[in-house]
Amino acid sequence: MYRALATYYDRLMADVPYGDWVDFAVRFLPEGSGVDLACGTGSFTLALAQRGRRVTGVDSSADMLRVACEKALTRGLRTTFVQSDMTAFSCRPVDFVTCVCDGINYIEQPADVFARVYEMLVPGGVFLFDVSSAYKLRNTLGDHTFFYDDGDLVYMWRNFPHKTYLDIDLTFFAREGDLWRRSDESQRQFLHSELALTEALHAAGFTVQTFGGYAMRPVGKNEERICFVCRRAG
Repeated sequence: MYRALATYYDRLMADVPYGDWVDFAVRFLPEGSGVDLACGTGSFTLALAQRGRRVTGVDSSADMLRVACEKALTRGLRTTFVQSDMTAFSCRPVDFVTCVCDGINYIEQPADVFARVYEMLVPGGVFLFDVSSAYKLRNTLGDHTFFYDDGDLVYMWRNFPHKTYLDIDLTFFAREGDLWRRSDESQRQFLHSELALTEALHAAGFTVQTFGGYAMRPVGKNEERICFVCRRAG
């Protein structure tokens, strides 16, 4: 996953308001050390580091982590990045764990991750994550095809919906001189309801708050992104 996309990820995600997400997150995240799961190219990880948090980025994609390390070096940040699947990663207890921009959507059975994260946190520690809602995956993405062209990069995004998951096929064409290089990638995102996730989090031992997007408002009927703020008993 995220082999071809790693090269273009930051370019295609330029409109993601990571700054706003961090503004929201630091209201809840305690001072101290933490882990950012499914950190990708490290945009959220490094933004937390710039806010004074000691944070380790974790991702299963070596290509995404290569970009993350380059960004950390450019910004003069001594941030650690570790290659690991979030379903297998473990560490000494930390003050917080984050997982943003759909990381949990890639997990079919998130209850296993929630139990692992609970053990990674100190008493009173915070787990903050988001999901693309079932409404977004069914309706906004649905069976639609998206097309992007900025002159030297073209991609097609095709969606294939199923009852409990969405398959995504990505095709990239990148200009290299007079030629174009094609690369392809397939992904699968799972549909998780707010209720099912909340019940799984409670079963793992967390108290849970949910928010519509990264804002201090309740989750709306047609919400596209749901943020969960979970606390381990202190």
